[in-house]
Amino acid sequence: MKKAARAGEYRQLPRVVSWLASNPPLHEIRDRFPTAWSQASEAVGRASAGGPGAVEQLVGRLVQPSTRPTDHLSSEPDRVHRRVRDHVILRLIRAASVAAESGVTDGGRVRFGLVNGWLLQRVFFERGLRRKPVSIWAYRVAWRVAWQRRRLMPLVRSKGIYCFYSRPFIRALRGLARGREVLEIAAGDGTLSRFLSAEGVSARATDDHGWDSVIDYGTDVERSDARAALRKHSPRVVICSWPPPGNPFERAVFETRSVETYVVITSITETGASDWRAYDSQRSFDMRHDKRLSDLVLPRGSNRVLVFQRCAG
Repeated sequence: MKKAARAGEYRQLPRVVSWLASNPPLHEIRDRFPTAWSQASEAVGRASAGGPGAVEQLVGRLVQPSTRPTDHLSSEPDRVHRRVRDHVILRLIRAASVAAESGVTDGGRVRFGLVNGWLLQRVFFERGLRRKPVSIWAYRVAWRVAWQRRRLMPLVRSKGIYCFYSRPFIRALRGLARGREVLEIAAGDGTLSRFLSAEGVSARATDDHGWDSVIDYGTDVERSDARAALRKHSPRVVICSWPPPGNPFERAVFETRSVETYVVITSITETGASDWRAYDSQRSFDMRHDKRLSDLVLPRGSNRVLVFQRCAG
């Protein structure tokens, strides 16, 4: 009877996908899908034994869109099994990454002490989680003094914050825009466009509002997916900060004839963000890694800025 009930669960793909999207506790996934859990644990163990490169390759395979032509012929139990297994793999790797990044390796909750929380709040935020342009001087001092600084990004990332922008970075972006209107795609809460607007740049933030349970989009962020925004506004300059890995929309930036400049703030690893297949396959733009701009996105050493310029002729 129990085996039949388990098979019934595997046939309910939409319900399982919805359940996984709610990030249930890992022990519940283990109890409900022990075979998928076991395979995921083994996969993570093998990758970990192979070092960081093997872990990156494993994540890269999972975050890229499936290109298997026979996938639609698989049985529903097989598709659910893969979905659960891949979800567990990513969750286990993410938990290990947070532990390594934050220094909290005993399984405890990642949080700031009073002094570190107060100091970093003053440097990076106006109030709550509303970011502000960061003073490089203040950042240098705080980053040297705050002994729990490694916990900052693991804490804010779940709220859709992947980096912070220094004042010199915003001014450098203004220079790149050269008076042209800027379209920000996948803008999240619109922080980057808000900063650019304050510097006199005509900047428009757009997002599909897919994280409305986490992010406060406000009225300044136009509700539009990236492809629709590109078609509607025909921008000359496009920016995107930490586009999702293997996303389906960056390819459209290179296909939009009006675009002259595309600026991407992304991860230092190719599996952390961006559609690198689109970057490598496009032929209309020259790409450069701007190290000076990368150093102005905070925390230093965690981000890189890519600037795409349309080829002449």
